[in-house]
Amino acid sequence: MILEISGEECAKLLERNNTTVLDVRSYAEYKSFRIPGAKHIDLLGQSVLDEFDRLDPDKRYLVYCTVGVRSKSAAKILEQLGFNEVYHLSDGILNYSGDKDETAL
Repeated sequence: MILEISGEECAKLLERNNTTVLDVRSYAEYKSFRIPGAKHIDLLGQSVLDEFDRLDPDKRYLVYCTVGVRSKSAAKILEQLGFNEVYHLSDGILNYSGDKDETAL
């Protein structure tokens, strides 16, 4: 099931410490700024399905991109793959109210 959440709700969700954060933007976007601790999986990359297959479908995931379009697609793929708890940051990281890691990689 995909649960749509706002930037404010997202910050509260991440306070629970048991959510894996997936950044599905390009590496250049990820490199510039991201939610701290986010795992990078480029939705447009050639190995995206292999990377999704390596994830545990019984864990909680938050998926985001810049404005919510790519991450919505990623969330739908995860749902089709049988993931049980997928949160989608509906308006993207630009509307996320929590801390952002802006340290270039």
